[in-house]
Amino acid sequence: MNDFPEAVGVRMALGIALFLALLLVPFCFFLNEQSKALRAVQQVNRAMEPSGVWWQLIPLFGLYWQFIVVKNLADSLRNEFESRNKESQLGIWEEGITDEVNIHPTYTTGRWYCITLTISCIPFVGFLTGFFALVLWITYWGQVVKYRKLLEA
Repeated sequence: MNDFPEAVGVRMALGIALFLALLLVPFCFFLNEQSKALRAVQQVNRAMEPSGVWWQLIPLFGLYWQFIVVKNLADSLRNEFESRNKESQLGIWEEGITDEVNIHPTYTTGRWYCITLTISCIPFVGFLTGFFALVLWITYWGQVVKYRKLLEA
């Protein structure tokens, strides 16, 4: 007769499902962008296969794997830019990009995104770093798009 506890349980389940969907959908778009950036790199310059980014969807393991993806994506971009710079006339490929090739493109922002996201899993402390993780995630995502478009141009 008393349906109150059952109704609360259903509402909680729907709330959790909605919350996960709101997180999961943008995250899948982000992973797709990482994969597209790796596909824009010639196979000989890739530090990992584009399909490897999807391992980040595995709970807990994804926290570790994101560090690997960020490093390998930065290495792949650097390798590709260095390769293209060597193949261009007079060693000049793109204005301003040659300075960025000497470092890992996207690596610093990506690494800090991974660190803050991992820390945000810690109760109480995570609330403080979660906002920074979100800002760094959006910034990192924008950098990945920028370099992918640069490679495709």
